[in-house]
Amino acid sequence: MSRYIGKTQAVAVLSAADWWKERCFLADVSIFSDAPLWSKGNLDVFRQLFEQNAIEGSDRDFFDKLKEQLQGASPAIKQLAAEVLWFYMLYPQKRVYGPDKKADQIRTVWSWSGEEIPDARWIAADVLDGIGSPGVAYLTRRFEQLTFFLHAMIAWKSLTDEERADLMTNDRPWGFVAWVDNLPNAGKRPMRGALLYLVFPDELERVISPDHRRLMYAAFKPLIPTGQVPTSAKPSALEIDRALSVIRQQLEREYGTEELDFYYPPLQQRWSSVSAKTARRNVAGAIEKALEPYGLELRQCGVKKSNLAACKPVDEKTGFWADPADATNKPLRWIIQIDLTGDEPIARLAEHDGKQLLGNRRIGFSNNAQEKSGAIAVRIVPAIYTGEDGYIFHEEWEWLLLLCFYPALTKGSSGQLLDDFDPSSGQLVYMNRPQSYVFGGLVTLNVEEALLTAEVNGELRRLTYLEATEAIRKLINLAPQDSDANDEVTRG
Repeated sequence: MSRYIGKTQAVAVLSAADWWKERCFLADVSIFSDAPLWSKGNLDVFRQLFEQNAIEGSDRDFFDKLKEQLQGASPAIKQLAAEVLWFYMLYPQKRVYGPDKKADQIRTVWSWSGEEIPDARWIAADVLDGIGSPGVAYLTRRFEQLTFFLHAMIAWKSLTDEERADLMTNDRPWGFVAWVDNLPNAGKRPMRGALLYLVFPDELERVISPDHRRLMYAAFKPLIPTGQVPTSAKPSALEIDRALSVIRQQLEREYGTEELDFYYPPLQQRWSSVSAKTARRNVAGAIEKALEPYGLELRQCGVKKSNLAACKPVDEKTGFWADPADATNKPLRWIIQIDLTGDEPIARLAEHDGKQLLGNRRIGFSNNAQEKSGAIAVRIVPAIYTGEDGYIFHEEWEWLLLLCFYPALTKGSSGQLLDDFDPSSGQLVYMNRPQSYVFGGLVTLNVEEALLTAEVNGELRRLTYLEATEAIRKLINLAPQDSDANDEVTRG
């Protein structure tokens, strides 16, 4: 049951999508009134005003430009514009696009028609809560997303009633997916995924990121029965959609429930580790390519050790290495504690009973024997403090602390320690003396929506990867050469 997304707010969002589907998509009626706003003629007029009258320049915001584009348009076209924006805003979740902001913007555009929205229940907070994180392109390239959507709607309205009925019923939903994928630029627009899910929330997943979809497919591919696995080396979007549908069926049988979502446990952990590994390889490849012209190399701490069990034992009571000396002799991870017992998560260097633990600022080691180390990538893993029960080492989540040096680090040993990094100042000590660096950053490797649920002092507490990232960002300051000592960490 792909309608389940791990929270009750989705009920209102998907009920609103069903309302839109029956009134606007399958008929021509308005969301907020009984006017026939969603006719092919109206959509085509709006598309021409919007697409063919594009206003260049970044010094004006989207709505300022839209108001100019709609000057002289009829009230019906302005109201249609508000409803098209309403549909576009249904998908982004409230963390990235708040429901109050959405409602204000929809009201503003509708008000250009000289009227107020007659039926305001469809801009209530729970309706506009959103259902997923759409990614940067969906939010920042609004013109491309809306243009694609308008073209799709006009093409849909151009079909006969029989053709539309066939796409909605025969080979459901794959006939419709194939039809959408034949539209220009469908594969390049995240709006494709939002449209497909909101039309078929019972059959398709809410995953609109192509990268996430490929990672999920790669992680769960062994579950697909022989004969149903895509044969092409690079499966199409439709093939991956079909594969995810089969994977869901297998997972529902495995867990004995339909209440599963790829962005929540227990499924999230099973593919996000693939995400972290892939992201780490991609980051490493990009850095190595950038260093190569300078004759420099990237050093990755602990890259040959796939998990903590392959490193050294950890202590769930102290939230650190069981033997603190393991942090002073080739530490393979930098363990950062995240305290969940307060009002908000707080990241800190490893401590126990209020005392700093030996080696908590020794972040890693590298082979510096050849004097070619131009960058160091330190693997960070979190120890989540849950109160009296101690710590959870949630190594499915990971970050990289990236430090770049020019010239290369002074020649050291083949297992040279990065002795002392002070996150409050960003200062690094190397071979017993201060070491400058020209760039530093905190690189994220997991998906923002990744969720950890833990019992904290008798109550369930949820922590997202994004919230953990923000906590670590607040802990770590960086001081690249020729910059202020308190520059905040750069996120990747």
